[in-house]
Amino acid sequence: AEVKGVVRQPSDGTGLGGVNVLVDAGSWKGIHGAATTDAEGRFLIEGLPGGDGTVYRIRAEDPRTLRGGSSPVFVLLAGEVKEIDVTLRGIGSVTGVLRTFDGTRALAGAEVDVSSHSEDGSGSPDLRISTGEDGRYRAEGVPEGTIVVRARVPLSGLSARATGRLSGEGETLTVDLAASATGRVRGEAVSYT
Repeated sequence: AEVKGVVRQPSDGTGLGGVNVLVDAGSWKGIHGAATTDAEGRFLIEGLPGGDGTVYRIRAEDPRTLRGGSSPVFVLLAGEVKEIDVTLRGIGSVTGVLRTFDGTRALAGAEVDVSSHSEDGSGSPDLRISTGEDGRYRAEGVPEGTIVVRARVPLSGLSARATGRLSGEGETLTVDLAASATGRVRGEAVSYT
């Protein structure tokens, strides 16, 4: 069996050359084939086993930008030629402000980790940035998907977490954060006998 198709850019749907393409049969069966797209974004992977019920997915990644994409899952019949196009994930920005739990004060110097998770379960590496004096942060080059933002102020231990959805090439998602409330407990332990 064989799989052929085109890897497309998210902005205008044109084919993209030089993209690495894998036929992935999951963690148990692994990678069954690989190719690199031609100048028009086309790929062809031949010699794949078909007819045994193996579930495949095409995974594509542009090595220049690390932008990735994947196909829906599919099954191949013996001798089948399947045509599947893959559109790479759009890339955008995530921005926001980290404040105290009550919103009264911006928190400067916090470490902020931004990660993106696609619908097929794959994720991108965390992007680590810091908040400025005004508590603002901005992460560029974030792949579209479910976004998880985690922040931690090293000196105080204050932390925050929030999520959002980034969809579309060039979109900016705003995810404001409120650090968890903290307090101090004072007292004396008394033993009654």
